[in-house]
Amino acid sequence: MSSGQAPSYGYGYGAPAPKTETKAVVAVVLAVLAWTPTVPFIGAIAALFVARAARRDIEASGGALTGLSMCTWAVVLSWVHLAFLALLLPVLFLLFLLPFSFS
Repeated sequence: MSSGQAPSYGYGYGAPAPKTETKAVVAVVLAVLAWTPTVPFIGAIAALFVARAARRDIEASGGALTGLSMCTWAVVLSWVHLAFLALLLPVLFLLFLLPFSFS
């Protein structure tokens, strides 16, 4: 080591370690919260938009950001939640509102 520099330790020869995109984490949290009474419908919609923005940023980062799998999970959880609501609302309508219409 005649160059006078100390050896660098860490992720691959001085390259910074990839970081997880914060928007991807937020998208997963919103998608999970959509299944709770906290933010039911709006959480799923917001998770779709945040996951799309996170995916765009991750792909544009050139490997500096990670979290594509979290974006995928957020999108899947959100669409399943929205499909579940689309099936549940007509059933609730039939069970609760329809009997009162004949009174």
